[in-house]
Parts: sequence; C-alpha cells; structure tokens
Amino acid sequence: MKRSMLSISLRDHLGIEKFRNRTEVMPVMLAISCGSAEKEARRIIPLALTYLNKLPTRTKTDEDQLLKEQLYALCKQAQLRSPEFSADGFFTVNRTMVGFIIGSVTSYIIVTLQLAGDDSSKNHYVSHIVKT
Repeated sequence: MKRSMLSISLRDHLGIEKFRNRTEVMPVMLAISCGSAEKEARRIIPLALTYLNKLPTRTKTDEDQLLKEQLYALCKQAQLRSPEFSADGFFTVNRTMVGFIIGSVTSYIIVTLQLAGDDSSKNHYVSHIVKT
C-alpha cells in the first residue's frame, strides 16, 4: 500500500514514528484515551434527553414509542453505570494521571541528580584523604 507524500511528510515533521514503540508514551496515551472515553460517556445523558424531548409526548407509531423507551433506558443506564477506568482499583486512569506521572518522573530525576552529585563529592573527598 502506497502512502501519500503528505502523510509521510507529516509523520516526519511531527516525529510520530519516533514514538511508535516507546513505552514511556504509552501511559500518557492510555490516560488521555480513558479520559476522553469518560468525557464522551458523560455526554450521553444530555444528548439522549435532547432527543427524548424532541419526540412527541403521545407517540403515533410503535417505532416512536420503542425509540422513546430505548432512549429512557439509555439515560437510566448511563446514570447508573458511569464508566471509570482504574488500575485494579488503586487509582483512576484519566488525564489527571499525566500530571502525577510528570511529577513523579521529575522527582525521581531530581533525587537521582542529587545523589549522583553527592557520590562524586564523596569520592573526591575520599581520594583526597587516601593521597595524603
């Protein structure tokens, strides 16, 4: 299958191919996808109620009555079963998780840099004592 030049140049420009097999990006993509699914699920009830209100109160056909019942059942199910993605109940997986990931990685990097700085100064001090 031949790709168009536009899609190839966009992939090269955006660097999408670089992230294809990167495991660091997967949790972020998962969190964004789960957050988007939750957001779309919250839109179901207002959308179904909008269509339900557009139907006449006294339906003339069986199809309209069936549609009305199904929209009402959809509203009840969406209200009772709002989706929430979690990691085995430990934490919810959504866009707020991205902030926690960035904060944790930043903290680990800072601690690692501080420990690496301490090790080099200790080694310098120990080597100075050994020489004298």
